[in-house]
Amino acid sequence: MTQGELTPELQAFADTVVERKLKNGLTVLLIPRQGLATVHFAMAFGVGAVDEPDGRTGIAHLYEHMAFKGTEAVGTKSWRKERPILRKLDEMDAAMLAEHARGARGDEKKLARLKAAFTRLEAQAEKLVEPNELDSVYARNGGQGLNAFTSQDGTCYIIALPSNRVALWTAMEGSRVRMPVLRQFYRERNVVIEELRIGDNNPYARLYHELEALAFTAHPYRVPVVGWKSDLERMTRQDLEDFFRSHYRPDRAVIAAVGAIGKDTFRLIEREFSGWRAGTPPPRPVVTVEPEQQGERRGVVHMQANPALGEAWPCPTWGHADKAALDALASILGNGNSSRLHTGLVKQRQIAVATGAFTEFPGERYPNLLTAIVWPRHPHTPAECETAVTEEINRLVKDGVPERELEKAVNMLEAQRFGQLQDNTWMAAELASAQASLGDWRTRLRWVGELRALTSADIVRVAGVYLVPRRRSVMTILPGEAAAAAPVSTAPVRSAGPVLPEHPDA
Repeated sequence: MTQGELTPELQAFADTVVERKLKNGLTVLLIPRQGLATVHFAMAFGVGAVDEPDGRTGIAHLYEHMAFKGTEAVGTKSWRKERPILRKLDEMDAAMLAEHARGARGDEKKLARLKAAFTRLEAQAEKLVEPNELDSVYARNGGQGLNAFTSQDGTCYIIALPSNRVALWTAMEGSRVRMPVLRQFYRERNVVIEELRIGDNNPYARLYHELEALAFTAHPYRVPVVGWKSDLERMTRQDLEDFFRSHYRPDRAVIAAVGAIGKDTFRLIEREFSGWRAGTPPPRPVVTVEPEQQGERRGVVHMQANPALGEAWPCPTWGHADKAALDALASILGNGNSSRLHTGLVKQRQIAVATGAFTEFPGERYPNLLTAIVWPRHPHTPAECETAVTEEINRLVKDGVPERELEKAVNMLEAQRFGQLQDNTWMAAELASAQASLGDWRTRLRWVGELRALTSADIVRVAGVYLVPRRRSVMTILPGEAAAAAPVSTAPVRSAGPVLPEHPDA
């Protein structure tokens, strides 16, 4: 099977997908499923943390929160009364930010008066809010699974509804993209800042954030999705509105509907969304390319947590000939309890309590990282575990990969992909997100055929080319500064096979 072809079973599935495009650029994917009385909707936008302007990190994730606050008709007891209060709150917030910006020259008494007045006005605005009305309307009409998620690459909103409530969904979502109201902004901004604080104290989240910041020096993948505190604290409601108008555009949006698709489903979508117009000017695309890494990078975080180790190597993304082989390599190393890292470090050597390896971190639209994570078992150290990881990679390069091991890894990856397509809501999210972020909903489906075409030699070759020390970033969490002098592994990874470009473009 050549690259780009679909396997027979996935071709049969793809043939059921009806793809249409509105004149304003909005893509619609309709996937009929027999025997269902529900329709599972996903609306995805190719707008994620990677698209944020400088100084506005976290704005894509914050907008996802605000998108549930309603419209001029939903979420308010009186939009006529609420609107001037929201404007006044914005003015007062701007005044407080200006006073804060004066630093030591600021007037503390003036700032205290502004805060007190702001709190009183915010209480007035709260009295005009109809709390969670969007959720309530959907729940009263049989809606299930209302949710959303933001990644580095995109944002997606999902829900399942009875088939006779399609018109409700199109009306509600059509109004959300045409006339959203960002009420309760300041409260939600504080919620997100608290999320960031909690994440900074969570060793799992901290390890990932520090590792991506270490591995990326130029590309916006270096910034966590939740953003930086200083940016969030100074973000305004106008910033959020501007971001929505420029980025939440019909030509960057995809609607996928799975289930009881009727003759009028597309007509209802077209009726509500055809009047949606793109803001101007269009957002500036991401043009920064991460420079080729010329040497190993290391970092240490000291925090009250158990030790942890993260290692990452730059790797290409979708569209590159090595993509499938790298995914299979990561699966062989760290996917499941029979993977090499779990077998070697947890079961045999007993120096770790958990391991894992994966690709597509922190995103998949642009070249990313193959990442290995290890949580050492006391009293063993991250340095011991790093040496063991290097030895496992060396052994794979030297001794190869048995066909049965490769087959198992491919089967696991396939099972994960097909598992997503078995759940109707996640099928909608999967196809909509792939179309919005990668430009073609078939991209991840074609990957299955590429996996099946892999040989053991392919795995050995990419391991020898990509997983070399000078391309590695190593982040360690240690429980105290006294551990900073812990030794590190310098064992080389032996290369095998022809040398390919080490950081090719996707």
